[in-house]
Amino acid sequence: MVLIEKANQVLSAMDQEMTTRVTAELTKNGIEVILGDQITEAQSKSVKDSVKIKLGSGRTFDTDMVIVGPPSVEFSIAITIIIAFCYRHWCCP
Repeated sequence: MVLIEKANQVLSAMDQEMTTRVTAELTKNGIEVILGDQITEAQSKSVKDSVKIKLGSGRTFDTDMVIVGPPSVEFSIAITIIIAFCYRHWCCP
């Protein structure tokens, strides 16, 4: 799994210490985190084929799914749950 974030940190509204911890936890769990880059192109021959994406940096990926979207209420709730879980995991084991 790859997380591509246009900003230079995940959860850019949060402070640097928290986002550093979140990034470390994502990486620890096998998620590649790419910061400061964005998808510039996505192509697929059919709905059954993988999607080839190209980033602004020129890097390319073949993937089965691409999820793109601006933050929404649902996204904010999901992130809040993740942050609460991470806080409990790190601060209150």
